[in-house]
Amino acid sequence: MLDIDVEGRRALGLLDDIGDRLGRPDEMLDLLVDRVHEYERDLFASGGNGQWPALSAKTVALKGSSRVLVDSGDLLADLTTARDLMGDEAVVASDRAYARFHKSGTGRMPRRDPSPQPPEQLVAQWSEDLLGYVVDGQR
Repeated sequence: MLDIDVEGRRALGLLDDIGDRLGRPDEMLDLLVDRVHEYERDLFASGGNGQWPALSAKTVALKGSSRVLVDSGDLLADLTTARDLMGDEAVVASDRAYARFHKSGTGRMPRRDPSPQPPEQLVAQWSEDLLGYVVDGQR
């Protein structure tokens, strides 16, 4: 009987911990924002996972760098450091006027989407990470 009672108290403690974490959606959103920031850093480092067209020679000469979508670093910073937690919503975005032109391209510039939909496999991993946080408190 003592073993069951001890295990019962432990189980109730674990359930209390889970309830506490579920009661703090801002911490769950914070974890997901961290994952999105990692995704964006990887995306920029890999040139859109190798999908972004290289810069023209003229553009490289003008900006003095061949880093695609990185000139001042403002767009990259917006997408990898900003944290706008608004109640039950988290927003990782940039309000740079030029971001929309990168996303869709123009007649003079190819499309280089700085925030494409993440692959399903990555979203599934984020879901597992979130579940690990809720159940075990893993970050």
